Amino acid sequence: MKKLEPKPIDAHVLVCQGKECAKHGASDLAKSLRRALKRADVPCRVIRTDCLDRCEHRCVVGYEGPRARWWGDADPDDAKRLAKKIAKRLSETG
Repeated sequence: MKKLEPKPIDAHVLVCQGKECAKHGASDLAKSLRRALKRADVPCRVIRTDCLDRCEHRCVVGYEGPRARWWGDADPDDAKRLAKKIAKRLSETG
């Protein structure tokens, strides 16, 4: 077994992959958001989760880091805007 050093991560972005969110493009949202955050050089990790139990707000994105926030009714077209919002929250840690 090889010991690995963790990558420096300042925040986590959770994208619900539950049944309702999956029907409304959650997989594409996670891919688009991962690309947008990488392009913006935002140090966070996108994690696909099981149901976050907010099915009435599909697709759900949760940002866990400084100034945590959750968004609902998101779709892949929102990825760039979400990346900007997350980058701003990370920069306003004070």
